[in-house]
Formats: sequence, structure tokens, C-alpha cells
Amino acid sequence: MIPSASGGRPHSSADRATRRPARHSGLVVLRPADANEAVEAWRVAIRQTQPVCLALSRQKLSTIDRTRYASAAGVARGAYVLADAGPGRPPEVILIGTGSEVALCLQAFEQLEGEGICARVVSMPSWELFEQQDQAYRNAVLPPEISARFRSRPARPSAGIAMSGRPAKKSACTVSARRRRLRTC
Repeated sequence: MIPSASGGRPHSSADRATRRPARHSGLVVLRPADANEAVEAWRVAIRQTQPVCLALSRQKLSTIDRTRYASAAGVARGAYVLADAGPGRPPEVILIGTGSEVALCLQAFEQLEGEGICARVVSMPSWELFEQQDQAYRNAVLPPEISARFRSRPARPSAGIAMSGRPAKKSACTVSARRRRLRTC
């Protein structure tokens, strides 16, 4: 049996009231970006020995075109490269999203690609699972030499700082504003 709970504490944001999940030691949080990731997240959840929270969106999310972008099988590793500039074209910026924000990262990726800027989109449904991967895999997904990173509202701010070594950027505009400093492909 997998228990279901609606927990959290009320949290007020500038635009609307939201629910902020309570933090629990040893809890694996999975925040899928689309239906394909939700299926993979469920597979991960039923195999875990630790407590698992599937954080599903109340928004209507489009299903990501997996013929164009990577398979959702990477959910099991916590994070994976969803879209990349292509072979022989290292990314100049990495867009990291979780849950519903992944679609925004894909839109930014398409715009940057149209402007000739090499980008990578990383879907990170579970920071906890990603932390458990070996360093070689983490470096393959988030190469340490790529310092231009944009995180779309990380669920755990300390995780965001650990990913990049600095606090999260606040808006997608930051990526566009920096494009003059990014070389084109």
C-alpha cells in the first residue's frame, strides 16, 4: 500500500497562496514534468525503501515530445539531460527545471537555439536521487566547467546552491540578458 497525504504548511507568495511541503529526513521527493515522467516516477516510488513523495502539478501540463527530446527513463537517476545543443557543441548555459518548470526551460532552450546559443536542458525530478549518483554521472549531466546555469525555482534552495555554488537566478530574463556574454555556436 502506498499512503497518500496532503500535507504542508500554508505559504503565501506574491501572486497566490501555495502549499510548501514539510521537510522530512530521508524523504525522496519526485516532481515529474509530464505524464511520461510521472509513470517513471511511480516506477521509482514502488521500488524505493525510503519514504517517497510524488509532487504532482495541479496545472494542465503538455506531454513532452519524446521523439524530439530524451526518454523519461532518466527519472530513476534523479536528473538527466532532456535536450542538448548536439554532438560536438558543448553547452554555454544549462537550464535546470523540475516539474512544471521544465516546459519553461524547453521554451527558453528553443529560443536560445534560435539565437545560436548552445544550451542544455536538465530535468531534475529528484535532487535526492541525483545526489546518490556517482560523481562521473553528475558531472556528465551538469559539467562543472559550465558555470552559466539557470535553475527554475528549485524545491530546495540549498540543493540549488549545491548544484552551482551560488544562489538561484530569479527569472528567465536573466538568461536572455546574459546572451551577450555567451558566445554563439
